[in-house]
Amino acid sequence: MSVSNQKLRIAVVGTKGQALRIAIPTIQLSDNADFVGLIGSNFEGTKTAAANYGVRAFESAQELISSDAVDAVWVCVPNNMHTDVAQTYIQGGVHVLLEKPMATTSKSAQTLLEVSKNSPAVLKIAYQHRFRDAHAQIRKQIHDGAFGEIGVMRLHRFWKFPYFPNQVVADLSEWRKSPEESGGWAINDIGCHLIDLMLWLSPKPVEFLDGFFTRRFEGVSLDSSAFLRLRTGQTSLMSIETSNALESPGSILEIYGEGGWLRSMDSFHDVATNETNFSGRSTFESTSQGTYLRMFEDFICACNHLPSIGATAEEAFESVVIVEQARNQSRFMEDL
Repeated sequence: MSVSNQKLRIAVVGTKGQALRIAIPTIQLSDNADFVGLIGSNFEGTKTAAANYGVRAFESAQELISSDAVDAVWVCVPNNMHTDVAQTYIQGGVHVLLEKPMATTSKSAQTLLEVSKNSPAVLKIAYQHRFRDAHAQIRKQIHDGAFGEIGVMRLHRFWKFPYFPNQVVADLSEWRKSPEESGGWAINDIGCHLIDLMLWLSPKPVEFLDGFFTRRFEGVSLDSSAFLRLRTGQTSLMSIETSNALESPGSILEIYGEGGWLRSMDSFHDVATNETNFSGRSTFESTSQGTYLRMFEDFICACNHLPSIGATAEEAFESVVIVEQARNQSRFMEDL
């Protein structure tokens, strides 16, 4: 299914959570896309939701693919369903913007990667933080060699649960509490964003070294906090700190190199401040809504064979590998 320079006709796969909070409102903000359909796990519920938006309700993926009414889908389903759902649409020639993570295991991510290589359809993974201005400046500075040989990079990002109003641990979906179906909680909910950002910022390959997890929610066996150590090259260390249980004053990204240093404060929030020893302090405004819209517009560019910086299947596969290594090799502090 090809996409011309006309508006991208896109449907959303999923009728809850991320689909309602992010995907649909973002599509509606775009001048370059038309929201044309919904598909969910329960057709009666899908029809009700679709009627609310004035779009078509699809009963199955095959109906959507064969309709010739949809160019692309934004997939917002539980983590363990990502691979199978995305694969179906990719094989059907429909472009896919897939919510992170790409998959819960490297094996399933590899399968999806191979499928995407053999299809003309575009597959992008929804890592929106690449599209924040503060991060774009940092990447340029790194790739321009502004810090010289980097010795240490540290990324700290906590987001305390509940993330949204009216959320409580007791209401967590069963798939979210399952290690196999979720692929981890803090490490795969917040941490995979940080891993993707580190991979995108670094001009060199990134390798997992070790990590530690903790559990802080009663009745939930998954990680609620994670500390990872990685390296890029032989002498550059990276650390990632993430938690959905602990308070934090805000996100912090620090770089220490032989030629300079950087401290970026609140770069995952609406107003960020980057400070270096060579260019002083800069302030950036990137709202969450605006960041998602930039990511979506970038996806549209990719569908039209235009330059794109959104996460590719190859790049997202690397993130899945590191998350899997962290889950398999990190130790829970409670078990030491």
